[in-house]
Amino acid sequence: MSTVTTIQITCPACNTEQDYTMRGSVNGAERPDLKEELLAGRLNVTTCPTCKRNIQVAHPIFYSDPSHKYWIWLLPAPEEADPEELEEIEEVLEDEVPADFICRTVREMNEFLEKIRVLEDGLDDRVMEILKMFIMFNTHPEVRKDPESLVYYNRMVHDTEGDEYIQFMAVGRYETTTLNLKIDAYTYMQMDFKPFLITEESVRGEWLEVDQLYARSALEGLFMRMGRA
Repeated sequence: MSTVTTIQITCPACNTEQDYTMRGSVNGAERPDLKEELLAGRLNVTTCPTCKRNIQVAHPIFYSDPSHKYWIWLLPAPEEADPEELEEIEEVLEDEVPADFICRTVREMNEFLEKIRVLEDGLDDRVMEILKMFIMFNTHPEVRKDPESLVYYNRMVHDTEGDEYIQFMAVGRYETTTLNLKIDAYTYMQMDFKPFLITEESVRGEWLEVDQLYARSALEGLFMRMGRA
């Protein structure tokens, strides 16, 4: 089910207030058109009637795809959330969910869109977060151009010889660049870090925040094991 709700928003540039009817949830299997708008960055975007600035409406969004068996909540940080709204969301998170579903929460729009792409492509988001951390730790040339770059998964690509690569986007202060890693890097990391990942079977049907903090914990587990070896 895809739902809508009307909220009041304030333009961050000129403080003009307006009512806006936004999508509060999207079922990607039922509404591929809304899924396309979401991934293209066009969903829940409006224009200020006064200064004409485009505004990305920051509001909790629930994304579901029953065909791929995953749910994702884009939630505000607790300190930024409306208390009543946060209480309602916490009640929803406590509701029983299908035992075989992957359930994730994220705090930022780019992470939200990335999570959809990762799970849609059948990749393990836990391994992807660790792989992204290695990219940043090893200062990949594209990241080295801008140390403040944030790395996000984009899509799977193939070269002219048919070899498969994972394409990432390095989003910096001044530009966005792409970088490709062979799928082998993902496969090896999946094998190496399996002992340090919470098994998916133990967390299906539970909400989990898989981000860089999660990846750091997995890395610390590996380093501790290496230290004891």
